[in-house]
Amino acid sequence: MLKDNPLHHQIRYRNIRIAFTPTFPYGIHFIIENENIYILDILHTKQFFK
Repeated sequence: MLKDNPLHHQIRYRNIRIAFTPTFPYGIHFIIENENIYILDILHTKQFFK
C-alpha cells in the first residue's frame, strides 16, 4: 500500500502525507525525501486528542 505508491496520498500539511489503513482506524503520517519514506507518526483516528 504505502510502499507501492507513496505519491498517491495527498500532502496535508508541511509536506506531510497521511495514509489511512484499510482494516484498522490508523493514519500513517510520513514524508518523502529523495527515494526514502520516513514515517513520522502513526495515530489512531478514533481517539480525541487535546
